[in-house]
Amino acid sequence: MRERKNELTKELKSNVTNERTYERTNEIKKERKKEKERNKRKKERKKEKTNEKTNEQKNKVRTNERTNEIIKELRNERMNERTQELTKKRNEQTNERKKERTDKRTYKQTNELKNKRTKEQPNEQTNEKTNNQKTQPKNK
Repeated sequence: MRERKNELTKELKSNVTNERTYERTNEIKKERKKEKERNKRKKERKKEKTNEKTNEQKNKVRTNERTNEIIKELRNERMNERTQELTKKRNEQTNERKKERTDKRTYKQTNELKNKRTKEQPNEQTNEKTNNQKTQPKNK
């Protein structure tokens, strides 16, 4: 009888301990599950933050690229304007020089004509040969 009682008490104790351990394991499982959930949420938040940061950086890079493009366009426009001004000035100068040259030519030609007329008047017959030689243009 005593043995039976001892066995029963052992069994009861083991059952109690088993029950306790079962409860404890269930608690541990629940805690682990909660911890996993927490970690999951943490990871998600972290991912979101990094995504936000990378998106911000990408946006910054995009805006920087765009501003650089705008700056380049403005520079090009200014350079184009400047080159247009310079070519306009150059063209004006060349036109002035051309005009001066033609003015000089006409002045020279009129003077030559005057000189020719004055020389031809006194002795037309004797000076004809010399005048022809003088008035003939030289080959340049």
